[in-house]
Amino acid sequence: MRSRKVKRDKGGRWQKGTPSPNSKGRPKRKKPARPFDLTDPRDFLNQQVVMKDGTTKFRGELLQLKIFEDAMKGKVTNQRYLQKRFDEAMTASAWLSFEYGQLVLKWIINNENLADPNYKVPPDLVSLMSRWHVLLHRENPEQFPDHMTPEHMIDVFRERHWRKKKQAARR
Repeated sequence: MRSRKVKRDKGGRWQKGTPSPNSKGRPKRKKPARPFDLTDPRDFLNQQVVMKDGTTKFRGELLQLKIFEDAMKGKVTNQRYLQKRFDEAMTASAWLSFEYGQLVLKWIINNENLADPNYKVPPDLVSLMSRWHVLLHRENPEQFPDHMTPEHMIDVFRERHWRKKKQAARR
């Protein structure tokens, strides 16, 4: 049995004049969560932060620096993350290089007007090759000279192709 007298009425409410155990009262309603917007991460990464020395950097750049810094200090999860990203980049680059070569070779083999020196390369092919050229050689720009435009590359392939055909015809 209880030694204390319960200070509630028949309905279970606290009687007047007695303090309830919850002196702060009912908690306030929480605001509903803001719906997730796909542009939020991009906006966050593109925010500029002013550093103590007065320079400005993007948050995305700072996050990358922190990941590299933690990986160099020995944090295994960041090392695995970076290794995975490097492997993905190498695979994508190898695939892109293969596709680029296949596109050029297929265009050279299937093009009847290749022997004509006045033939112009279609603009859509030049556009596609230019984009792939930039993607493939952005890490090593010195590997691929600036004067090597897609038209120049096709001219080089054209010469090689006809040289091989002439050598095969001589034999």
